[in-house]
Amino acid sequence: MHARRILQELAGGLADGELRARFLDRAAQKIPPVRGGGPKRAGLTPREWQVAQLTSRGKGNREIADTLFISERTVESHVTSIMVKLKFASRARIAAWAVEQSAEREPPATPS
Repeated sequence: MHARRILQELAGGLADGELRARFLDRAAQKIPPVRGGGPKRAGLTPREWQVAQLTSRGKGNREIADTLFISERTVESHVTSIMVKLKFASRARIAAWAVEQSAEREPPATPS
């Protein structure tokens, strides 16, 4: 987890939220996954986890709503709930967190 903390500190210097999220996404892919259980979902509901994952893929509220067959307002509520539960101030932070959690879940790649 030390490498992820360093990435967060580095990303903190990027003023552009979208650039910061892309940086964290790409950098997190270079860090070997942590072995062990599934992602730490920090008390999110399964639907909130889905919203967080779609947010990490750069989807907006309308796209998330269409994908999950829910209203845009419901997506807004889920995003707000995620931010409150995780004490985050932005969608970019949700996206970075979801990428990190997904990276921890993936098994290590095996050489061909």
